[in-house]
Amino acid sequence: MTKFAIRQTLFLHSQMVEEWNFEFGFVPPNTTNTWENTITAASDAPMFPAHLLSGNLQILSEFLNEGKVFGRCLQRVYYDAPE
Repeated sequence: MTKFAIRQTLFLHSQMVEEWNFEFGFVPPNTTNTWENTITAASDAPMFPAHLLSGNLQILSEFLNEGKVFGRCLQRVYYDAPE
């Protein structure tokens, strides 16, 4: 892949609330790669409590090469209640 990228769109109650874009560039063939990142909320950003997000938050991950989507994954997020 020459211009690999991931776009993640977050939906709360089916309404888009945020979008994150990650660009990786060239990915050599027949390689295994890992990726990790930490996303920190802005200090003035309102935080939704877990009970409102749980089951209502979906993350659409789209995998792109040269700007063209070649794969998608939709996940619904659930939070465990603290014991």
